[in-house]
Amino acid sequence: MNDYIAAIMILKSLAINLPILRSWGYVFPRLLTIVVNQGKMAMLMDTLRVFPREYAEKNLNSEFRFHFFPKGYAHQKEQSEIALRCKTDNTGTNGLDVVITDDEIVEDLAFEKFFIFFDDSDFPTVSLDLQDFVPKSNDLKFIMTSAERINQDEAYSVEQQVLNVAALFIEPYLRKGHTELTIEQILDTVNRLCAFDENVRETNDISNVFCVSLENWRKNQQELRIVDLNDRSELTQINWDDISEILFFKGKYLYIRESKFKSILEETNLGMPINLVKSKLRDAGVLATENNRTPNYVTKLRYVDSDGVEHSLRMMRFDLEKLSIPGELSFKDKCYFLGGRGNDSKY
Repeated sequence: MNDYIAAIMILKSLAINLPILRSWGYVFPRLLTIVVNQGKMAMLMDTLRVFPREYAEKNLNSEFRFHFFPKGYAHQKEQSEIALRCKTDNTGTNGLDVVITDDEIVEDLAFEKFFIFFDDSDFPTVSLDLQDFVPKSNDLKFIMTSAERINQDEAYSVEQQVLNVAALFIEPYLRKGHTELTIEQILDTVNRLCAFDENVRETNDISNVFCVSLENWRKNQQELRIVDLNDRSELTQINWDDISEILFFKGKYLYIRESKFKSILEETNLGMPINLVKSKLRDAGVLATENNRTPNYVTKLRYVDSDGVEHSLRMMRFDLEKLSIPGELSFKDKCYFLGGRGNDSKY
């Protein structure tokens, strides 16, 4: 959640201080493209809006110019035209173009876009006043000096240099104690945003990377909570309060809660947006959904418990054959015979 709040602060600072950044030679070279879950585009726009609606016509300072591109439509040409305008408009008088989309598929062969993924299903409320990131005149010299010092790192891309400076404009606000976040945390968020943008382009072998990451996750668990639904004797062992922690096996599939999938990705530090990983795993047949056209990545797990009661749980379903690493035991056998940390561990 802190990363989300920090990213919102960075983006708002970028918008409100755009003319100053450009006058210092910091020009964002690519089209900001923010990917959200379905139904969240308008909510994010209202969060990022620099000025209240009633002040928008006055064109005070600068603000984002939003473009919405919902999933399922061909927008590549239109987005390329917007990206070209971003490259040629360095004056800052027209604000900064921002694409907001709920299409997690990355298409950017021309390297025109800078991707930011917000995977949270429910965005926390972030209330920031107009003046929060407007610097005082006596702050500008300090911010400029800090920017020159931080951006001496030659490994930083142009995008990271611009976002670093936008982050530094937040520091006077932080010093007032309005939030527990520190400038170091804000700059760390910039690092992660830039790393994510690089990682989303390297998805050709994501299924193999995920399988190895899943195996590494298994090895690092103190215990594994597993239930084979084909064995009715195991059904009496289920603690329904901990259902989100259990790995279910049924037939040729592994079933886990979506929250568990998210925690595995966080623990393995795969470094890619969750919805992008889901999409690529489905394309590779690792994640088995009802069909490849639905935006939903979960399916229903139905079974009858030891008391004869029928249950239906919304779970993510993985093909065990495709989870296996060539030359090794199947993932199910590893869970049962090796457990976590090399010990037998059965829920």
